This record gives sequence, C-alpha cells and structure tokens, in this order.
Amino acid sequence: MKKLTIWTVLSSWMIYVLVPFAYKSLYGKYPENMNSLGYVPEAYLTKAGIIITGVLFLSILLIALIPGGRRPVVDTIDGGAAYYYAALAVYFVLALAAGVRDYNGVVLGQLNGSLMAYYSMLFYPVVLFLTVFFCVRSKGSLLILVGSYLALTLLTHSRSGAVYLGIYLVGFALTDEGAAHVKQLGKRVSELTRKYKKQIGLLVLGLIVLAPFIYIYSTHSRGTVSSSAGHSTLELMAARCSCLDEAGLALYQREAGLLREDIFREKYGLLHQLGCIVDSTMPGSFFGGDVDPNQYYRAMVGYLSLEDCARYYTSINLTLPIYLVMKYGLFGGIVFSTAMIVGFYLLASRLRSPVWRVALVMLVLREGIYFFDWVMIWKTLLRTALTILVFTLATQRFRFGKPRLRPERIRLRR
Repeated sequence: MKKLTIWTVLSSWMIYVLVPFAYKSLYGKYPENMNSLGYVPEAYLTKAGIIITGVLFLSILLIALIPGGRRPVVDTIDGGAAYYYAALAVYFVLALAAGVRDYNGVVLGQLNGSLMAYYSMLFYPVVLFLTVFFCVRSKGSLLILVGSYLALTLLTHSRSGAVYLGIYLVGFALTDEGAAHVKQLGKRVSELTRKYKKQIGLLVLGLIVLAPFIYIYSTHSRGTVSSSAGHSTLELMAARCSCLDEAGLALYQREAGLLREDIFREKYGLLHQLGCIVDSTMPGSFFGGDVDPNQYYRAMVGYLSLEDCARYYTSINLTLPIYLVMKYGLFGGIVFSTAMIVGFYLLASRLRSPVWRVALVMLVLREGIYFFDWVMIWKTLLRTALTILVFTLATQRFRFGKPRLRPERIRLRR
C-alpha cells in the first residue's frame, strides 16, 4: 500500500502541477485557461504550484519514512469478473438511454434523480474496475478489461478518464501480482514485437495521431472548446490538467481583497458542509438541500451569482492544500494538509479488506487532493461503500465466486 499511496500522490502532482510547469518552461507562459474566471498574475500561479508541491512532496517523504505498510495487495477474490462485465453492460445501456452524449444535459442537472444516477451509486464503474483489476483472480483478458473501461470513459466524454486509467495501470504494475503480470506480459510483448514490428509501429503512430482528436471530440461534446484559433491542442490539454488557475485565483483575490469572504465562510464552512452531507444521504432536506460547496466557487470569485451557481452545475476544484491554506493560513494549511494525507495513508494501510485499501488510495485520496471538499469526499465514500457491498453480496448470491476479503488468511507467494 505504501507504493500505491506514494504513486497516487506523485501522479497527482505530475498531472496538476508538473504539466503546467513544463508548459511554462517550454513556452514562457502558463497554459491559458479557456474558461478563465478572472485575471490571475503569474506570480500567484507559481505560488499555488509551490504550495501544492511542498505539501505533496512532504507527504510522500513522511509516508516513505513510516515503518511497515509493505503488506502487498494480492488478488484475494475468487471470481467476480463476469459480474463486472454484466454490471458494465447495464451501465452502457443506461448511459445511452440517459443521453450522456449531450454534456449540456449533465450541466443542467438532467441526470439528477435518474435511473442512471441511482445505478451508479450501487455500481460505481471505477470502483468495480479497481476491484476486478487489483483484487480478483482470473481477470480474463487484461486487454478486454482495460478496453471496456476505456470505452465507458469515451462514452461519457471524460477527457481525463484515459489519463487516470494510465495511473491505475502503473499502480497495478507496482503491486507484487501486477509485477508478475507485467513480467509475463513483457515476454509476450517482446515476442509479438519481433514478429509484428511494422504493424505495431503503425498502430502506435496511429494512436499518437488520434489522441489529440479524441480529446478535441470530448471537449466539443462538452461544449467547452475555445473558439480562439490562437490556442493549440497542446495548450488545451495542458490547461485541462492544470489546477493552478483556480488555486491561484483564490489566493490572488484573497490577498487583493477581492474575494467574497462571506460566501467562502458560509458555503465552505464545516457546519454547512455537514448539513449538505446529511441532505445528500438521507431522504428529504433537513438543512435546506443546498448544492455542494465547490459549486459556489464562481460566486466566491465574483464570476456568477449565488442563484446561478445553485441552479446550474458549476463545480470547480480548489485542491486540498489551497482550501486549508485559505482557512488556516499558510503554515496551518500546509501542516493540516500534510497531516491529512499521511493520516489517510495510515488508515488505509491498516484496513483488512484489500478492496477497501485499493479504493481508498487509488480513488478517494486522489479525488480528495484535487476536488477537495467534505461533501464530495463523503459522496465518493458512500458510492464506494455501496458498490463494494453490492459486489460482495452479488458474487456470493449468484455464484460468480465467493469473495474472500481477508488477505491474512491467504499464503502469500514469496
């Protein structure tokens, strides 16, 4: 779990900070956010990047120094792959029926309360994929497993799905079982490469050429592509990865006295977030049924009104370090952010269920760093818990294989 946790934190930094830093080093400026919410001096983009880098690397160092935590993630569940494909097939049908091809419908909240929304609570695709990929024996063809999940991300026009899939693949390679698969796969790939060198070369070249067009297609489908001819595809992709614009804008407006502090204190306050957590979990609206705090970011920086933020889907990430820096100051924010990441690792590494350990580290921790607010973290935890529960019950009831979620009972191969 230590390797997986370190990789999750490191890969988050690589995507959200290293990519815009690298772009700036190549082109002399940061990639321009196509949906800019306000003027941000470059100094504040750099400041945000330094804060996030410091927190994430300090967390990695402390996690690496903590003794123990080297218990391997092993495939501990007999069966379950057939269940995964059955659940994914239903998700495909519901996604097509719900019209997810129209991203504007998602923005306007047309999927709220739909069958697809409820289905994803119990059959969260990414949790199902991680469960089968990391923890299920007899996965079948890894190519089909990975390909089916990639197809789902393309269907829902996710521009980051393929990137996170790559992160999961590297994380899998870091596990003992994954290393064995990679070694075996490497021998097979070496044989195929020698035999089909020309064909593979053409395939790789074709994928490289098609990748930017797939990104542009997803962006067009979401209605967020810039009409300016001055922005290259590379800049679009780098801007999409970067988390510096939103973080830097919040820091700049706070120091310039432009930030709507009343909105930040009210909507991002702990009591309000607890109320949103209760309302998102229980039937009814005990605390007014407000939308998630992160949807009020645009109002906080003066881009939209409170009414429009509540009416439309306007979620904006603030990132874990920046959120706590804004609440508790620079020193307090860095300390609390680092403590939360390290504490999260300590909690996950001590859980007995390998499914929970993988889901918490590879999904909840990653989303917590990027989309930080307590409501979103709770929603991810709830969907993860329900999906794992349904997976366990279904694989036992319908004999897809009896899950064995106690790795200490399994003799690990040396």
